[in-house]
Amino acid sequence: MVIQSEVESLNHLGLHDCALEEVQRTLATRVDESILYEAVCTALSNKRYELAAEYADRLALIPDLEKKDIQIISLAYNYAGRHDEAYLMCRDAVFRDGQPMATEFYSLACRAVSTGRFEEALTHILRELKNVHPRDGYLVRKAFIDSELVAAWEFASENSPDLPRALRDYFEHWKSILDGNQCLGPERWVDHSDLKRIPGEFHILLKPRCPSTFVTPPLQAAKHPDLHRRYLEWQAATAAPHIAAFARYMEDAERQLIQAQPLFAEFQASGARFGLARGHLLCILRNSTDYDPSRLPYIPLLAPLLEEFQSQYKESPEAFRFLVDDATRSWSEEEFANLPPINRSSGLAALYLGNTYFKCRRVADAINEWILCAKRWPWDESALLNIVYGLQVQKRYEEASRALATVRAETLPETTRKQIEKNIANRDSSRNPCSQNPRIPTPEFGGFFPGANDEFIQWLENQKTR
Repeated sequence: MVIQSEVESLNHLGLHDCALEEVQRTLATRVDESILYEAVCTALSNKRYELAAEYADRLALIPDLEKKDIQIISLAYNYAGRHDEAYLMCRDAVFRDGQPMATEFYSLACRAVSTGRFEEALTHILRELKNVHPRDGYLVRKAFIDSELVAAWEFASENSPDLPRALRDYFEHWKSILDGNQCLGPERWVDHSDLKRIPGEFHILLKPRCPSTFVTPPLQAAKHPDLHRRYLEWQAATAAPHIAAFARYMEDAERQLIQAQPLFAEFQASGARFGLARGHLLCILRNSTDYDPSRLPYIPLLAPLLEEFQSQYKESPEAFRFLVDDATRSWSEEEFANLPPINRSSGLAALYLGNTYFKCRRVADAINEWILCAKRWPWDESALLNIVYGLQVQKRYEEASRALATVRAETLPETTRKQIEKNIANRDSSRNPCSQNPRIPTPEFGGFFPGANDEFIQWLENQKTR
């Protein structure tokens, strides 16, 4: 049971002036984190914004503040017009959390715009869109109409991302955001700040959803159907240029990442992450016109794989294209048997046939194919990791542990290895976290190697200085 303080109770009852008097009496004898937090909240409730900022300054001096304390300090600074300090405090609060919510990125984007940090604001909006939870789905639409974010979308329309920005901002499912904004409805929520832009004729429709947000209740829409339809059309027209800016920016980011695949492959090979390097080469081929491996970048560490690809292509461009294109589809055994000999005996064929057998619950057959792949590609960790998981599914845990020990340290993040070891020790056959297959891979490979994007940027800088 949570016990409210007297100040909290007075604020809850709406007696904010009495709460402020109680705060001031308490501060005369006691100054700590809890009372200063209440002081800031109470001063804000009384619209005493300068006083709230004074209390926030005192609260900010206390070491090791909780996230909620930093957030209330940021809010006080924002209301007092100290926007730069408010943004920095808000950013600190958001990024000290290992898993920030999409709503927090949204708030941070609004604060960044107010300080003229338009590029940062755009990044925060894209993080919000990337991580939006189904319960917060309204943000997928609201982000494009919020008047506080207009300057960020104008930045997106006037600037193209460089490679570091593309690595930071891009996310795979961005086109679903476009799909979610094709229809007039549902209505987008609006804030107080938006009311200045909304034509006056539509104000009759709007009722508070919460203290800062307005929506049209169904009854109001039913009473004014034509007006509500025109309101939805106005919202769509207002959002359209921002949606277009988002699409263009993400298309440019995608283009940057596709063009960088040769560099990504070289970076992964330099770290002995050959399976990930292979993923980048396959991405290059899938985005080429003829799938000709002779046009792949020559990376000495990947020479055996490049030679194998060239032999496959020389034997049958069609069979090679079939293999490169169909990493995720299920094959029939007839299709597999009809491949010409070099393609039939390739590492790709063994890897993908093993995957097909596994989907059909023919786990023993899948493991046999992956063993063949591991023999053909001793430098590629993918088949070995599949073998580990197949053995777990068969409850052959001691063999799975021995197979995991053969996976080189540099090819597997330590946290992932520990998780697999934990699964094996607990006799757990849960899916191992090694199956990422992004359409356009970056060095992090769909989150498989956290931090690798930043490592790549540093590696690229080092290459330039040599």
